[in-house]
Amino acid sequence: MQREAVAMGTPWKVGYGLETAALSTALFHGGLTCGACYEIKCHNSPRWCLDSTIRVTATNLCPPGHRSVHNWCNLPNQHFDFSQPMFGKIAIYEAGVVPILSCRALWVRSGGIRYEIKGKLDWIIVLVSNAGEAGDVKKVKVKGSGSEWISMAQNWGQNWRCSVQLVGQNLSF
Repeated sequence: MQREAVAMGTPWKVGYGLETAALSTALFHGGLTCGACYEIKCHNSPRWCLDSTIRVTATNLCPPGHRSVHNWCNLPNQHFDFSQPMFGKIAIYEAGVVPILSCRALWVRSGGIRYEIKGKLDWIIVLVSNAGEAGDVKKVKVKGSGSEWISMAQNWGQNWRCSVQLVGQNLSF
């Protein structure tokens, strides 16, 4: 079976706005932490830190690159890459990179869990988003109105895939 990466959703489209972060490889865990919520505060840098805390949802991988001291996304670094507006809430923007304290956080989301479905006749991919609490989604199953429960495999991030024909059926997840 050939696995395809299917780009689905954007952080803005699925309701996260700018309250997002890309995680380094060490934190991303192959995409299983996509959707996880974190509370973050700048730490131990009085020149650059602001006295505030932000909450963000992990929505992407901070891509590792060439090995150098300046590539914060490479292993073994534990790094969060924020949008400029979010970074500006915890530190002075010109700092570039600051030490932080982070912890997993519970987040009450409105509108309930969301499923974006794409596919063809013999497969579907479902992007799961807006999961509340800590945002963890570690396993997904689908049931068509004419099928039993079917385990889905993680494709990338919180995109889950199964190779089965479910066209025209009501789906439960």
